[in-house]
Amino acid sequence: MTAAAVIPPRLDPAEPDALRLEADALGRALRAQLEYFETLGVTGWPRDLLPPRPPARPRAAAPSSPARPSAPAPPAAPRRPETAEADHPALWAPTAPDRAELERRVAACQACPLARVRSSAPAPGRGSDHPRLAVVGPDPGLHGGPRGELLSAMLGKGLELSPDEYYITSLAKCSPPDGDEPPLPAVRACRPVLLRELALTRPPIVLALGELTGRQLTGREEPLGLLRPASHPIEGLAGVWLRVTYGLDHLMDSIELKREAWKDLLKIKQALGRLRDSGNGRPA
Repeated sequence: MTAAAVIPPRLDPAEPDALRLEADALGRALRAQLEYFETLGVTGWPRDLLPPRPPARPRAAAPSSPARPSAPAPPAAPRRPETAEADHPALWAPTAPDRAELERRVAACQACPLARVRSSAPAPGRGSDHPRLAVVGPDPGLHGGPRGELLSAMLGKGLELSPDEYYITSLAKCSPPDGDEPPLPAVRACRPVLLRELALTRPPIVLALGELTGRQLTGREEPLGLLRPASHPIEGLAGVWLRVTYGLDHLMDSIELKREAWKDLLKIKQALGRLRDSGNGRPA
């Protein structure tokens, strides 16, 4: 192939000068390019200016080892069934017709992590069906042991109440491990049960033991020092008088706190006396 073979023909003289000049310039450029390739020894147009890539060499297959029989999967650990939404206390506790039904449902409750690790059955409230006073602690530990003995002395010797005149219950119905304070998920899950207990027994006065109990029953995130001096309403229990005092654990460790708690008990004792004289009604 020579350069002369690809030179475009002359344009007709009748074409506009600008177009003819442009075509001439293009022809000269093309001629120069062909002459350059001819100098290099190129005599024709290759199909591909780049050499074709050599085919990829297949990789040698790794020597196969004899298949080993797969070990059987270990059996899955048995799981306790998750509590169905319909079994949450918030749905069944408010409609429990009596304490017996409430206790039956609590015994089978699995609504919180504490219930799934408990080592003993849940402890429902104990005492009178129509108490003059209800005592609420953080967990079932106030039903027995040294704390239970201290509480019995406070109610019997301090307030001069007989066992058929009071009701004792707790925020959480399952005892936390190692005597710890019950976790908030357990307290919140049991809250509908506690409110139903108080609605069924209708005590005119409720005594909350400790800051956690006071906060849960008042709905106020305040320290114990601010909860103690005043009386508080309880959600859904119109006319019930709530007082807050120290927890039993703190009282067992401090004579000074026992003196302070006695001041709280005196106020309750005076209110109980007014109720006894009037027959009924909310203490002033």
